[in-house]
Amino acid sequence: TPARSASRPRALLGLARTALFNGEPNAMELVRQSLETNENFVPARVFLATLHLQVEDYDRAKEEVEKALDVNPNSLEALSVQAAARYLSGDDNGFAETRRRVLTLNPHHGGFYVTLAEVSARNRLYEQAAQFARIATEIDSEIASVDLVTYSPAGDEVTRETIELPPSWPGGPIYIARRVP
Repeated sequence: TPARSASRPRALLGLARTALFNGEPNAMELVRQSLETNENFVPARVFLATLHLQVEDYDRAKEEVEKALDVNPNSLEALSVQAAARYLSGDDNGFAETRRRVLTLNPHHGGFYVTLAEVSARNRLYEQAAQFARIATEIDSEIASVDLVTYSPAGDEVTRETIELPPSWPGGPIYIARRVP
Protein backbone atom coordinates (compact mmCIF):
# COMPACT_ATOMS: atom_id res chain seq x y z
CA THR A 1 0.00 0.00 0.00
CA PRO A 2 1.17 3.59 -0.56
CA ALA A 3 1.06 4.43 3.17
CA ARG A 4 3.17 1.39 4.00
CA SER A 5 5.77 2.14 1.32
CA ALA A 6 5.93 5.80 2.40
CA SER A 7 6.73 4.79 5.98
CA ARG A 8 9.28 2.12 5.02
CA PRO A 9 12.30 4.47 4.70
CA ARG A 10 11.55 5.96 8.13
CA ALA A 11 11.17 2.49 9.69
CA LEU A 12 14.44 1.30 8.19
CA LEU A 13 16.17 4.43 9.45
CA GLY A 14 14.76 3.75 12.92
CA LEU A 15 16.15 0.22 12.77
CA ALA A 16 19.53 1.59 11.66
CA ARG A 17 19.62 4.04 14.59
CA THR A 18 18.70 1.25 16.98
CA ALA A 19 21.39 -1.00 15.52
CA LEU A 20 24.00 1.73 16.00
CA PHE A 21 22.86 2.37 19.56
CA ASN A 22 23.07 -1.35 20.35
CA GLY A 23 26.49 -1.67 18.76
CA GLU A 24 25.21 -3.99 16.03
CA PRO A 25 27.17 -4.01 12.76
CA ASN A 26 24.20 -3.65 10.37
CA ALA A 27 23.41 0.07 10.80
CA MET A 28 25.06 0.99 7.50
CA GLU A 29 23.18 -1.71 5.59
CA LEU A 30 19.82 -0.68 7.08
CA VAL A 31 20.26 2.99 6.27
CA ARG A 32 21.28 2.08 2.72
CA GLN A 33 18.07 0.03 2.41
CA SER A 34 16.16 3.10 3.58
CA LEU A 35 17.78 5.12 0.81
CA GLU A 36 17.06 2.43 -1.77
CA THR A 37 13.39 2.88 -0.88
CA ASN A 38 13.59 6.70 -1.05
CA GLU A 39 16.86 8.22 -2.23
CA ASN A 40 15.62 11.70 -1.27
CA PHE A 41 14.98 10.87 2.39
CA VAL A 42 17.11 13.58 4.00
CA PRO A 43 17.26 12.11 7.55
CA ALA A 44 18.68 8.86 6.15
CA ARG A 45 21.27 10.74 4.08
CA VAL A 46 22.30 12.70 7.17
CA PHE A 47 22.51 9.53 9.29
CA LEU A 48 24.64 7.83 6.63
CA ALA A 49 26.94 10.86 6.56
CA THR A 50 27.26 10.62 10.34
CA LEU A 51 28.21 6.94 10.07
CA HIS A 52 30.93 7.90 7.59
CA LEU A 53 32.20 10.54 10.02
CA GLN A 54 32.48 7.92 12.75
CA VAL A 55 34.93 5.92 10.64
CA GLU A 56 36.72 9.12 9.58
CA ASP A 57 35.64 8.87 5.94
CA TYR A 58 35.14 12.61 5.59
CA ASP A 59 34.87 12.68 1.80
CA ARG A 60 32.00 10.18 1.73
CA ALA A 61 30.32 12.03 4.61
CA LYS A 62 30.51 15.25 2.62
CA GLU A 63 29.06 13.52 -0.46
CA GLU A 64 26.06 12.25 1.51
CA VAL A 65 25.47 15.64 3.09
CA GLU A 66 25.59 17.30 -0.32
CA LYS A 67 22.93 14.88 -1.57
CA ALA A 68 20.77 15.75 1.45
CA LEU A 69 21.26 19.48 0.85
CA ASP A 70 20.34 19.06 -2.82
CA VAL A 71 16.91 17.91 -1.59
CA ASN A 72 16.59 20.40 1.29
CA PRO A 73 19.19 23.19 1.22
CA ASN A 74 17.97 24.56 4.57
CA SER A 75 18.04 21.32 6.55
CA LEU A 76 19.61 22.34 9.85
CA GLU A 77 20.43 18.70 10.57
CA ALA A 78 22.26 18.28 7.23
CA LEU A 79 24.05 21.60 7.59
CA SER A 80 25.17 20.63 11.10
CA VAL A 81 26.68 17.38 9.82
CA GLN A 82 28.25 19.27 6.92
CA ALA A 83 29.90 21.59 9.44
CA ALA A 84 31.12 18.59 11.45
CA ALA A 85 32.63 16.99 8.32
CA ARG A 86 34.35 20.23 7.43
CA TYR A 87 35.59 20.72 10.99
CA LEU A 88 36.99 17.20 11.28
CA SER A 89 38.69 17.38 7.88
CA GLY A 90 40.42 20.66 8.78
CA ASP A 91 38.38 22.87 6.42
CA ASP A 92 38.21 25.90 8.73
CA ASN A 93 36.79 28.26 6.11
CA GLY A 94 34.09 25.78 5.08
CA PHE A 95 33.24 25.16 8.73
CA ALA A 96 32.91 28.89 9.42
CA GLU A 97 30.76 29.36 6.31
CA THR A 98 28.40 26.55 7.31
CA ARG A 99 28.21 27.78 10.91
CA ARG A 100 27.25 31.26 9.67
CA ARG A 101 24.58 29.74 7.43
CA VAL A 102 23.06 27.62 10.24
CA LEU A 103 23.06 30.46 12.75
CA THR A 104 21.56 32.81 10.16
CA LEU A 105 18.71 30.34 9.64
CA ASN A 106 18.28 29.87 13.41
CA PRO A 107 20.56 31.71 15.86
CA HIS A 108 19.37 29.51 18.76
CA HIS A 109 19.90 26.14 17.06
CA GLY A 110 21.82 24.35 19.80
CA GLY A 111 21.47 21.14 17.81
CA PHE A 112 24.28 22.46 15.61
CA TYR A 113 26.69 22.42 18.54
CA VAL A 114 25.26 19.17 19.92
CA THR A 115 26.05 17.51 16.58
CA LEU A 116 29.57 18.93 16.70
CA ALA A 117 30.00 17.74 20.31
CA GLU A 118 28.77 14.23 19.56
CA VAL A 119 30.86 13.84 16.42
CA SER A 120 33.92 15.30 18.15
CA ALA A 121 33.55 12.88 21.07
CA ARG A 122 33.18 9.91 18.72
CA ASN A 123 36.39 11.00 17.02
CA ARG A 124 38.24 11.29 20.35
CA LEU A 125 38.32 15.12 20.37
CA TYR A 126 37.07 15.35 23.93
CA GLU A 127 38.06 18.91 24.80
CA GLN A 128 36.42 20.21 21.63
CA ALA A 129 33.33 18.13 22.43
CA ALA A 130 33.11 19.78 25.85
CA GLN A 131 33.48 23.25 24.31
CA PHE A 132 30.76 22.61 21.75
CA ALA A 133 28.46 21.19 24.45
CA ARG A 134 28.89 24.32 26.54
CA ILE A 135 28.00 26.54 23.59
CA ALA A 136 24.90 24.42 22.91
CA THR A 137 23.62 25.02 26.45
CA GLU A 138 24.32 28.74 26.15
CA ILE A 139 22.45 29.40 22.91
CA ASP A 140 19.53 26.96 23.10
CA SER A 141 17.05 27.30 25.96
CA GLU A 142 15.64 23.84 25.23
CA ILE A 143 18.90 22.10 26.13
CA ALA A 144 18.76 21.70 29.90
CA SER A 145 22.06 19.93 30.46
CA VAL A 146 24.94 18.12 28.86
CA ASP A 147 26.67 15.23 30.62
CA LEU A 148 30.29 14.70 29.64
CA VAL A 149 31.27 11.24 30.85
CA THR A 150 34.78 9.81 30.64
CA TYR A 151 35.23 6.04 30.58
CA SER A 152 38.32 3.90 30.98
CA PRO A 153 39.19 1.40 28.21
CA ALA A 154 37.53 -1.27 30.38
CA GLY A 155 34.28 0.69 30.31
CA ASP A 156 34.40 2.00 33.88
CA GLU A 157 33.21 5.56 34.43
CA VAL A 158 36.17 7.75 35.40
CA THR A 159 34.69 11.24 35.58
CA ARG A 160 31.40 12.99 34.95
CA GLU A 161 30.92 16.68 34.34
CA THR A 162 27.44 18.12 34.02
CA ILE A 163 26.89 21.48 32.39
CA GLU A 164 23.45 22.75 33.38
CA LEU A 165 21.11 25.60 32.69
CA PRO A 166 18.70 26.86 35.31
CA PRO A 167 15.97 24.28 36.12
CA SER A 168 13.28 26.68 34.89
CA TRP A 169 14.46 26.13 31.29
CA PRO A 170 12.69 23.29 29.45
CA GLY A 171 14.42 20.46 27.64
CA GLY A 172 16.08 17.13 28.11
CA PRO A 173 19.62 16.07 28.85
CA ILE A 174 22.31 15.31 26.31
CA TYR A 175 24.94 12.67 27.04
CA ILE A 176 28.39 12.65 25.50
CA ALA A 177 30.59 9.70 26.40
CA ARG A 178 34.35 9.66 26.02
CA ARG A 179 37.00 7.02 26.61
CA VAL A 180 40.47 7.65 27.99
CA PRO A 181 43.40 5.65 26.64
